[in-house]
Amino acid sequence: MLDAGANFGWYTTHFARYVGEGGKVFAFEPIYSTFKELEENIKLNHISNAALINQALGDKKGETSFFVSQEFRGSGGASRYNYYGKRIPVTMTTLDDFADEHHIKRLDFIKADIEGGEFHMLLGGQKTLERFHPRLVFEIQEWHTERFGHKPKAVFDLLAGLGYRAFAMGSDGKLTEEFDPAVLPPELMNHGFYFEANR
Repeated sequence: MLDAGANFGWYTTHFARYVGEGGKVFAFEPIYSTFKELEENIKLNHISNAALINQALGDKKGETSFFVSQEFRGSGGASRYNYYGKRIPVTMTTLDDFADEHHIKRLDFIKADIEGGEFHMLLGGQKTLERFHPRLVFEIQEWHTERFGHKPKAVFDLLAGLGYRAFAMGSDGKLTEEFDPAVLPPELMNHGFYFEANR
């Protein structure tokens, strides 16, 4: 499993227990102060099957910067395109480069909560998605994606081109019926989504 935007590790700890000793979780958290909290949380929970990576996932490798709100603790609202808060340098890589460099042989699931950066993460991970067909869970909100210069539909179009089907996640935890991303219902514009590849 891969946890992009791991924050202090709530999902990472659950994922690590779910996959068990035979599995592994790759947790990406680019904000250093939050990354240290993630490290401490993993230690406190005696997690041994999580690899913690102090980097962002995007569409290219290199240095970039994030804007971190000073009003909220942690990095829940941190983004490359907030333009408010404290600007800090971070290192970014791509999913494809990471998978190649770490000789990833299997990837079953990706959760991403990266404040509108999902499209760029997918752009940088197309080879990996085509190779492993992991299931995906994102929260996609229009006001986040617009800061990155695109509409939510761009995410759906990219994944549809890679053979993915889209489902909305209801407040009751159940999935809606599959819908056509070409006709994104307005009520689903800001929502949680589950994507599964046609194999």
